[in-house]
Amino acid sequence: MNSSQNQAKSDTFNSKEINLFPTQVWIFPPDEEMAEAVKRMERKALELRQSQPELATPTVSGRGIWRMPSPHLAPGFEQATDRIELLLSATCKRLGLPAGRRKFDTWLNVNDPGSYHVQHQHSPNLLSGVLYLSDIQGSGRIIFKDPRAARHCFGETQNGPLEVPVSTTAGGAAIFPSWLEHYVE
Repeated sequence: MNSSQNQAKSDTFNSKEINLFPTQVWIFPPDEEMAEAVKRMERKALELRQSQPELATPTVSGRGIWRMPSPHLAPGFEQATDRIELLLSATCKRLGLPAGRRKFDTWLNVNDPGSYHVQHQHSPNLLSGVLYLSDIQGSGRIIFKDPRAARHCFGETQNGPLEVPVSTTAGGAAIFPSWLEHYVE
């Protein structure tokens, strides 16, 4: 049997394909009813950055960023808190988890040109997410890494890319498993 016959024979085997380790990321479009609130929260974030420059310190993953802890507790960000709760509830429902208010922690990042976040994850939490207060054309995209440890040995040949960029516009959000490594441009 020659190689072309072997190839033809191998193409005729019956097989069942299974996707063993799917990883879900939920992308939520902006809520039109929140458009004005998003603009107001963006202005508030920039005002806070101006009035509290001491918060522009390095973090575990952030380089050149300004970060405020727990903005969901600060005046002016109530609609973001409501939106986060709504999206977390929807995601938990999709995962088959019980309904109810979820405990969450937040921070507010302002990334100036040239700032970024190195690769990291948010374990031991169940879910992580990002709610964008401004458009991110050309920067600020979150890049998810393929979670399969040895996958980098095979390049782009097996089941898609090694990295997947996700971007949205002001008011859009992404929720993802906290163990999923990612970085921010």
